[in-house]
Amino acid sequence: MLDALGKATGLPVHGWSVDTSLKVAAGLTGVLEYLEDPTTDTPRLGVVLDRDDETGMRLANPDCTPHTSPRW
Repeated sequence: MLDALGKATGLPVHGWSVDTSLKVAAGLTGVLEYLEDPTTDTPRLGVVLDRDDETGMRLANPDCTPHTSPRW
């Protein structure tokens, strides 16, 4: 999915800023079940996950998947 997104938008499929990750998540709400966050490092992953209520999209990262997170 991210490869297709990268081709369609011209955005890299990894290493996004927190703001880019949140903007993409908000834009894909209702299109995807969840977005696996492609930020650059664990601290940024945490920031995006903590702000997922701003996007309307559930977010996943390597430490927190839709299948294991108690928040979902």
